[in-house]
Amino acid sequence: MKSIARAALAFAVITAGELVVFNHYNSLFTMKAHQAVVQYTAPRPTTSQLTGIHVLNSQVLAVSDDGTQLAYIDTGNVLHVLDVTTHSEVYKLQLDYQPVYLTWIRNDYLFIGTEAQQAGLADLRLSTIAVGSGTVRLINDFSGFAPTSTFKKISFSPYTNDVYILVGGQTATILYHYDTNSNLSQIDLGGRYVSNVAVTSTTNHLFF
Repeated sequence: MKSIARAALAFAVITAGELVVFNHYNSLFTMKAHQAVVQYTAPRPTTSQLTGIHVLNSQVLAVSDDGTQLAYIDTGNVLHVLDVTTHSEVYKLQLDYQPVYLTWIRNDYLFIGTEAQQAGLADLRLSTIAVGSGTVRLINDFSGFAPTSTFKKISFSPYTNDVYILVGGQTATILYHYDTNSNLSQIDLGGRYVSNVAVTSTTNHLFF
């Protein structure tokens, strides 16, 4: 009986010890898990509501890199640039052609793509606009495309100033490179249909 009692007592001591150790590590895991959750909880973004604007479509709505300016084109084909802090208009331009694409170059220039139908074909015009001075510069007129063709993506490297222009429709795409010397060339896509392109900021590596 004494041996049985000793065994039972030893078992109880071991079990109690295991429970203490288990509770200790469990508290550590719980604490670490809680700390991890707190550490990676992202803050909620601040929102700013602008009223009274009528955007033509989502392709002609863009925010500057620093988040201080909003550019959009309204249903009357008028380009507006707003200061999002003061809600004041800093630039306005009536467009001569139908707008199809809009994006920022850093915080002071805009790429704008427009189109015009000529004899059943699409002429796609890519221009830059200097918001501060209002200077509009035509980069290139891409003519003779199918009526459904448009600017699918314009990717710009802010450090090398290289521009990649993806043009296409529902079945085919063409990619152009506009370099720092204002030379325009076509990039071979190997017959593939490309829906998006991206370029690295500092090394001019292109991905598609």
